[in-house]
Amino acid sequence: MKKRTIFILLALIAIGGFLCACSSNGTQAIGEGNITTHIEGTLNTDKWGDELIICESGTDLRMHWDDKYVVKAKDGHFSCDILTDHPLLYEVFFLKQYEEGSWYMGSFLTEGDTVRITITEDHLSDGRDWPKMEFASKGVENRMHEVEDSIVRARYEKPLQSLYDQLYDPAREKEYMNAEFLSAGGEWERLQSADQLTEAKKDSLMKLFDYYNKNYSERFTPEGLKLHQQIETLEAERLDFRINYLTEHPMLWGLYDVYDAAQMYLSNKRSAYPESANKVYEPYLTLYRDTLSKCYPGHPIHEQIANTLSQLDMVPGQPYIDYNVRNTDGQLVPISSLINGKVALIDFWASWCGPCRKHSMAMIPIYEKYKDKGFTVIAIARETKKNAMEKAMKQDGYPWPSLLELKDENQIWEKNGLSNSGGGMILVDRDGTILSLSSEAWELEPLIRKALGLE
Repeated sequence: MKKRTIFILLALIAIGGFLCACSSNGTQAIGEGNITTHIEGTLNTDKWGDELIICESGTDLRMHWDDKYVVKAKDGHFSCDILTDHPLLYEVFFLKQYEEGSWYMGSFLTEGDTVRITITEDHLSDGRDWPKMEFASKGVENRMHEVEDSIVRARYEKPLQSLYDQLYDPAREKEYMNAEFLSAGGEWERLQSADQLTEAKKDSLMKLFDYYNKNYSERFTPEGLKLHQQIETLEAERLDFRINYLTEHPMLWGLYDVYDAAQMYLSNKRSAYPESANKVYEPYLTLYRDTLSKCYPGHPIHEQIANTLSQLDMVPGQPYIDYNVRNTDGQLVPISSLINGKVALIDFWASWCGPCRKHSMAMIPIYEKYKDKGFTVIAIARETKKNAMEKAMKQDGYPWPSLLELKDENQIWEKNGLSNSGGGMILVDRDGTILSLSSEAWELEPLIRKALGLE
């Protein structure tokens, strides 16, 4: 089955569904639905403990944690039943890895059959150990996907991994990477580890990294560029194969691939490098419009895709959307009523999101400088408890109040295309036009000054 590696900055989105759990005394079925999928698992390693998480793809554990997600193996075996109304994508990963902030997951579709999962250790070429998950199912969709994935692994994954290992081998980095780019990265790590990374130095290095992101090929030496171009060619061939395969074999797995691509497309579209979004993800969106939109009518994945695609126009130069938020008195009001006629920075943050809080604190001096000239900050915190927000606000010293989005009650993160993140920022002009989606203070201040007519 398809492997998915998830790191600390990639969190999961709450899209509902049904949960499964397993007790040491037997198999327990959770949820409601007409489709029952039985899970039988074998755990052949104790490296990451004996507790697994099995939940629907997209469940945001930071916001919607429940002990029912945890499946505990007994004597190397685990089982559970999943009841759903549709075939849905479920994911499996170790609780211990999740708690440590970096984890590997495997996935399968619930098709009303028995899915057998075997978990062992996989020794990677860079010396790391990761779980290896093998899935066996008689479900039509799962079997079709296994055929596709086995071809991709043999034809593309192994050669690509070899090229990546060579290009990013620490022992040969000076041979393949631009000296200035390497030096900047090393300086960032050195200063950060010594807690000496000042805001001025951070801004300077960020501008340099920004240049190399916009001029990606310049980060390599001529020898490194040759390897990079080989990787790009093979990546393009892999993408073409998958698009062609899904065109000839339309399946639910393809719809989930489209959703993942749409999410990443949206993220890249809002970045400073939208050309990468068009290059890599547009083929999936075309595949959906031409072929896969007709598959599985009524399945909830279509609504998820539609919600994501509807956010593609939420970019600088376009009107900002309207939605309800709870004001400081706890009343639901339109966000437009809080920002109309002002240059407003909408700061989406959370007490548990370290990068969000750093970006927010960096905006404090800018807010103080322009708050009496028509600039305001509308902060919205995504929390499970109100006191967590209040404690973080006091600790960070924010001079503005914060609204509360408690347990995603108004789906504000999803409506703003922030479903899988802790937060972000959107700068809006007096007339409601989006000016920026950046969270960097050094990028935002010149735009704020211009919008206020101060330059």
